[in-house]
Amino acid sequence: MLSCRGVAERANAMIDGDLGGWEAATMRLHLLLCRGCARFLRQMRATQDMTEAVASEAVTQPEAADARFDALLSELRNGKPSAG
Repeated sequence: MLSCRGVAERANAMIDGDLGGWEAATMRLHLLLCRGCARFLRQMRATQDMTEAVASEAVTQPEAADARFDALLSELRNGKPSAG
């Protein structure tokens, strides 16, 4: 099984869907057993979602981007990042 450090090193690849079958399975197993790593990965996903949402809206709809950023930040602070 992966260590917490191993999960942290592979987190971006997991989020991007770039892990192979065995590596993805060992990551999922670790995340089922380790609440800290599961929280870390959720926060990373939320950060990526927030960055993408704000960047795509900031160019065409600055006010909408501000509102979206505030909503996502609130969700992240409450430990309930949006699905994405």
